[in-house]
Formats: sequence, C-alpha cells, structure tokens
Amino acid sequence: MKNKININNQHGNFHIGGNFNIGSRAQGPASAGEERTAAEPRPESPLVDTERSTVRKMLRVSLRRDAEFDAFVLDCFSDIYRQFATSMERDRKTNLLLESRDPAEVLRRLSQWCASK
Repeated sequence: MKNKININNQHGNFHIGGNFNIGSRAQGPASAGEERTAAEPRPESPLVDTERSTVRKMLRVSLRRDAEFDAFVLDCFSDIYRQFATSMERDRKTNLLLESRDPAEVLRRLSQWCASK
C-alpha cells in the first residue's frame, strides 16, 4: 500500500518525502514454482524494520516532549498506555508501542492526532 504522510503539529509541518511502502511485505515466491497466497504468513523482511524505523523517527520529531508522547499513546492506544511504568524510558515505551501495533496504524493515528491539536 502506498502512503504519503503529512503531520502538522506545533513543531511545524513534517512530510515523509515521496511515497513509501508500509504495512505490506511485497515479496515474490520463495522459490521457483512456489506461490504464496495473501493469507499465508510471510517471513520478516528488511522492509518491516525500515517501517518501524520510519515510524520511530516520526514519533520523535512530531512528539518531542515525553508528555506529548504519553498523551498521544493514552488517547490513541490506551491499552498500551496502561502497560507503561512510571520509570519507563521513552525508548522502551516506543518499542512497546511498535511491538504491539502495526506501523501503518501508528502513523495514521499520529497524523490524525496531530491534526486535531
């Protein structure tokens, strides 16, 4: 799925240049003659790590203060927020969010949340 992400918040307007793939793992057959259906699980690919990396950067740039990040997660992913510990570092909170949710969903909600502020 192609996406163009624009995030507007108090820190300015942020855009991920061009279109990029997120939420899909477009891969050909594993070997000649083997076909995969959409329902079959696919192995992890470098694309997934890139997506998480992109989302991590967008979260850092768009939500600069820890309190902003916490508010976003509370508003959009309250079940994840309830897993945060008081002394948990921001990187660990971000990892928990990205381990628990699809990167495309996090970006979509981040864009909506920033637009509503």
